[in-house]
Order: sequence, then C-alpha cells, then structure tokens
Amino acid sequence: MNKHIKLLAVLFIVAVFGVSVFVADNVSAQTNEQIIQQLQEQIEQLKAQIAILQAQLGIVSEPDPIPVPVPTPVPSECPVFSYRLYRGVSDTSTGGEVTKLQEILVEDSSVYPERLVTGYYGPLTEKAVQRWQAKHGVVASGSAATTGYGVVGPQTRAKISIVCPTPIPKPIPIPIPTDNITVLSPSGGEQWGLESNQLIQWTSGPIAVGSALAKIAYVDIDLLSWSIPCKKGEPCPLSSAPSFSTALARKVPNSGSFSWTVGKNISGSAIPTGPYVIRISNSENSSQYDQSDYAFNIVKAQTGNLPPTISGVSGPSVLKVGEAGKWEVKATDPEQGPLSYLVVWGDETAGTGISERAIPSAPSAVTQTATFTHVYSKAGVYTPTFTVTDNGGLSAKTSVSVSVSGTTTNNPPVINGIPAIPSDIKVDQSVSFSWGATDADGDNLSWSVSWGDGTGVAGACTSPNPQNKKGWTFKTSHAWQKSGIYTVKATVNDCRGSSDEHAFNIKVGELVTPTVTVISPNGGETWTKGMTQTIKWQDNTPVPVCLVGAQCAPQAPKYWDIKLITYYPPCTGEVCPSYPYVAPYTIADNVYGSSYNWSVGKIVNYDGTGGTAPDGSYAVQICQTGTSVCDSSDSYFKIVSGTTTNNPPVINGIPAIPSDIKVDQSVSFSWGATDADGDNLSWSVSWGDGTGVAGACTSPNPQNKKGWTFKTSHAWQKSGIYTVKATVNDCRGSSDEHSFSLTVN
Repeated sequence: MNKHIKLLAVLFIVAVFGVSVFVADNVSAQTNEQIIQQLQEQIEQLKAQIAILQAQLGIVSEPDPIPVPVPTPVPSECPVFSYRLYRGVSDTSTGGEVTKLQEILVEDSSVYPERLVTGYYGPLTEKAVQRWQAKHGVVASGSAATTGYGVVGPQTRAKISIVCPTPIPKPIPIPIPTDNITVLSPSGGEQWGLESNQLIQWTSGPIAVGSALAKIAYVDIDLLSWSIPCKKGEPCPLSSAPSFSTALARKVPNSGSFSWTVGKNISGSAIPTGPYVIRISNSENSSQYDQSDYAFNIVKAQTGNLPPTISGVSGPSVLKVGEAGKWEVKATDPEQGPLSYLVVWGDETAGTGISERAIPSAPSAVTQTATFTHVYSKAGVYTPTFTVTDNGGLSAKTSVSVSVSGTTTNNPPVINGIPAIPSDIKVDQSVSFSWGATDADGDNLSWSVSWGDGTGVAGACTSPNPQNKKGWTFKTSHAWQKSGIYTVKATVNDCRGSSDEHAFNIKVGELVTPTVTVISPNGGETWTKGMTQTIKWQDNTPVPVCLVGAQCAPQAPKYWDIKLITYYPPCTGEVCPSYPYVAPYTIADNVYGSSYNWSVGKIVNYDGTGGTAPDGSYAVQICQTGTSVCDSSDSYFKIVSGTTTNNPPVINGIPAIPSDIKVDQSVSFSWGATDADGDNLSWSVSWGDGTGVAGACTSPNPQNKKGWTFKTSHAWQKSGIYTVKATVNDCRGSSDEHSFSLTVN
C-alpha cells in the first residue's frame, strides 16, 4: 500500500511540474484569466486520472468503476451559417446547419421549451426562431414571405454572430454511453384504449458525471406524434418531424416504470386518438433519451365486442308464385368490423339460406348493406328471417312477412297519428317521437324507424298474425351525433304483406359548409404512372376582414393530408360481386398550400417506405390535418401504366347441356378459360331464375393462373326455359361471357 501511495505522490509532483512548465511557456501569450482556467482544467484531468489509477490498484474499498476517458480540451466555436433556413429544410439540404441552429435555440428554454434537436426545420423550430427574433429585436411580426418572421436570413445570421459568446478554450464533453435509456413499452404496434391504465417501461444505464459514473435520478416522459422516418441520404418529407408533442410526466423517479392513464397529459388535457411514440429523457440532460421503436395507437375505449345492430330491412310484402323478390338488409357493427349475413326464407329451405359478406360503400362508412333475391314456388304467407353476425360471433336477428299469391284480401295498416317535429334540435339531444296506426283486419302491427344517420330500430313479426290489435301505437327516441339534415322514415307492417310509411326531414344543430373542395382530379381523367400531375384543392374557409390601419393577427397556416381511395362500380345486376376492402393509400401528409405535384402512382406505406398503387379507378381525398374536414373527387379517375396492356380472359371450355332436366334436379356445369397475362380469374353465374353465384376479386392480381376452371351446380324449382349466363373476370377491367338456354320439365 505504501508503494502505491508513493507512486501517486510521484505522479502528482510530475503533474504539478508539467503544469508549471506549461505556465512558463505560455504566460507571455495569454491573459491571467485564461491561464487560471487552463490550470484548473489540467488539475481536474489529473484528479480523474489518479482516481482511475486508484481504482485499478484497489486502494479504494468501493467496486472498480468503469474508466471514463478525459479528452484534451479544444476551443469551442460559434457556428457559421451560410444557408437561408426556413420551414421544411433539413440537415440533408443545409449541410447540418439545422442541427446547429437548434443547438443554439435549446440553450434558452423560454425560446425553445420543447428542446428537440431533430435536424428538421418544422413548426416547433419555426416558432422558436420567431421567439428568438422577437427577443433579440430582429423582427416580431409579419410572415416568412413578408418580413422574414421565422426565417434565418442575413439579419438573423448577423444577430446570431453578435449574441454568440466569445470563444474560449473548454474541454470536449466526456463521452456519454449511447445506450443509457431504452424504452421497453410501448415499443410499437400496441393498441391502448382511452382512459385505460397502461405501464410505460424502460431501462437505463450509468452516465458520466465528472470523472465518475452515476445513475440517472429522474426522467421526463413525453408523447410525440408518429412521423415517417427520414432515411439517410434522402430528402426528408414534410412529416419527418413530429407535428405534435405533449408532456406526460416530469421529474419521475427513475424506477423503470410509470403508470399512465391513456389519453391524459401532465395537465389533465385530453389527447386525441392516433399513432404516437413515447420519449423518455434524462430530466437533467434532455439529449440523453430514447423513444419507441415504432408507433403504437391510442384508440377509443372499448369494453369488449358488442353485437351488431340491424337498422333496416326493405323488400316486397306481396309476391306471386315464381316472381323474384329482392330484399336489402342494413346493419352496423360498433367495432366497424366485417359482417356476414344469413337468411332463412321459410319455404322448407331452413338452414340452407344464402350467406353473403357485405363491403361498405366507402372506407369511412359505418353502415353495411347486403342484398338478397328469392323466388317462392308455393302460395302462402312466409316470414324470411335475417341474421347478421360479426367477426366475434355475436349476432342480431329480425324478420319480415311476405304474402305469396294469397287469395284472402288483406287490408293494409294506415298511419293516422304522426309526431310533432321539433324546430330546434341540438347535437346529442334526445328527442321523443310517437306514431299511431289502425288496421281494418285487427292485425297486430310491427314498427321500424330509420333515423337517416345509418341507424334505426326494427320490430319483429309474429306469423300467423294473432289479430288482437296490438302495436297500434309506437313510441321511441333518438339523439343525432352530428349536425345535418336527416330524413326520418317510420314503417308500420301488419306482418301479412302490407305496410304504410311516414317520412319527414329534420334539422339537427348548425349546418357547416365543407371548408375544402377537391378541384383536380375530379372525375374522368386518365393519369399515367410516372408522369407528374398536380392535385389541386380550394380552402373555402372565410377570411376575416382586416380594416385599413388595423393590426390583424396573421391566419394560422393549414396543412392537408392527401389520400387515394379505391373506387368500386355500383352493382346493377341480379348477382353482385364481393369486392375486397382496400384501405386508402397515403399520397402525402402535412402538405401546405392548395396544390401538390404528384408522381402518379407513388404512395407512402405505413412504415415510411415508398410504394406504387396498382392500376385502377380511384378518387382523391383531401382532409385538413388533424380534423374531419374532408372532400373527395366528385367521380373516379383512372391510373394506368404507360406501357402495360391488359389482355381479356377467353372462355374456351363450355359445359354440355343436358336435354332432359327435371324440376329440383341438381345439374352440374363446368367452364374453362385462359388469360394471356396469367391473371387469376373470378367467375359468376346467373341461372335465369333470379338466383346466381358470384366470386370475389383480389387486387392487385397475383397473376398465378388460378381460377381458370370453374365447376358448380344448380336445381331449378319450377319448369320453364331459362337463360344461363357465365361471366369470367380478370379483376383488372376485362371479362368474357358464355350464355345458353335450357328447358326444365
């Protein structure tokens, strides 16, 4: 031990001697203040080296610390700016000057409280520059275009060089371990419901404090909106910096976890749903931080799967034997998931009804619709029963009545009592309604109401009708969740094929005119992939009048999100194809202005990578960022490849036609087709009796030659001559047909 102490003493004497020589050699060229500061730095370095040596020799009783190197001090410099910096530029286009600017701004928390050094000049950096300009007397009002407010130009650069302190020699900061904080949860992909309690978790390693290592004492927790990562060497999109950030907690003890009530920030304010990342930083040094690897989603609170609701059933109440009837079922799912439909017609085919999956008419639709056709072969009163089931197995059921070629005269019910219509209805206000009806046959009555907002109530029928005059009055209530004009329709049914209706319009809340209009493309255009086309829109928001001589605050800038929505043609025939749901493609987010130059077909995937939309028919949707203010093209336009030609499929295998087909005899048919492009094919067949089969399309087409043969069978329920038509579709706009007639005895 004494040898060790002697060795340390010798080191200290040598160090002091070195310092003395340093002073002697440099005293003529430096001021006393500079010399004193340099001596202090040298002594601190020597102390650090002695402490490390002590640990290595085992002189201290504490565990061996991790050696921390102390670099030789080098002079600091004020950054020199040569680029004009403004909103939208980044380090990639300015040689790293955006980061240099942000490092100056973070020194003053009153100017830049967010303290984010991202290398991207976004809205937060622009605001910080405006505060800095006002604080230092450069400019305090106007805009980037008129006064340079928020832009680092010649005047601001000159002021920075004046405000920047005189460079003095100072040591390079001690390297800090890069993995000192690691966010564990949420790390990306989680779905956290509003108001739920979730555990934010992280780990942290030691940090350097002087010449020793210490644990981080406290951390700050922030929530940042998810943005597409900016790839190295490529221009950063406008959304590469977070457009939203808020504090969740400050000075939290570094325990590795924090319980958070999802949707509330540190002040208790609500946070909207959407994709986010968690950032955890050292409370004493915000440059030491980590954040979620990918986005997690804050979603609306959900207590579990809820059953679907049938909001309306429409169809004929009277039919003739052999006459095709068409029924339409509307339903909603609280979770907006897919629904399946089953109908039992009541004519000895129970359990063999048609099951069909419905696709919403638009991605934002909450009401799903399915259409069914059926032919009754015998006279009677039937009660078709419709069952709607969600993907969680929960279902809803309703039924209607249809009279087929009955000989008894049925008197229809008559609505003779209608509700008073309130003149001033507020959003979310519960309004009561009452109807009355009579029926000359004394039938029990069933009521259904469509509220015009995609929801409704539906009653059930009893067959045969007990005819004890029940259900002649009906009371219900409803609250509308959005402003608008709605058509309310009440239908009373005697469950024997007759009904009556009463409809009226109702105004809810203050009507707001859409504030944006898509100008181009607006329908009918054909745009070729790879070409540059301009998407245009118009902001219809009224601009407040500013009187001459008055000082009016500038309008806040607006940003827009641009989506590409797949268009599906409406169904006009008896057999409708089932189209797959395709989520909207993102063209761009946070676009400023009223136009966007688009390389046709280019899209942004969820993970930030680029992609290309398939050829097809689309509409463009423009939405103000962070709001529900949207507009879409009035009709569809087409995206086509410049050199690709689609070859239609060709039916080259047709079925043999039996010559003696009996009623209810199951007959098998087989078709074959080829496609020069190798497309997968989809088939549909109309049997000529009001029924048919329909296949589904896959887009984009995998082109692995599937579906080139098609087999099916059918039985006709009554004699006659029928026209059978088979259609093959390549799901890319081309098709072929084969028709023939057959006789059923």
